[in-house]
Amino acid sequence: MKRQNKIGDLVHIPQASILVSYSKDLQKIIPFTTVKLEEPKVAVVGGRESQGYIPVLWDGKMWSVKAQDIYMIKEKIR
Repeated sequence: MKRQNKIGDLVHIPQASILVSYSKDLQKIIPFTTVKLEEPKVAVVGGRESQGYIPVLWDGKMWSVKAQDIYMIKEKIR
C-alpha cells in the first residue's frame, strides 16, 4: 500500500514528468501551462490528491503532477 502524501512532505519528481498549472476560472478549470521536466526535481506537497493529481510547490508556483509520478523523500533514521 502506498503511503498517502501529506502537505509539507518533500517529494522527488523524476525527469520527463509533466507538471500542469491550471487557470482559476470560476466556471471551469482548464490547463493553463505545462512543463516537461528535463531533469529530476524536488518539490513540496501543497494539497491533497484529487483525480489522480497532487498539487506541489515548485519554483515558487503551485503545479499539479500525477500521483503515480512522484516519490516521497524519506528522512534517514539512525
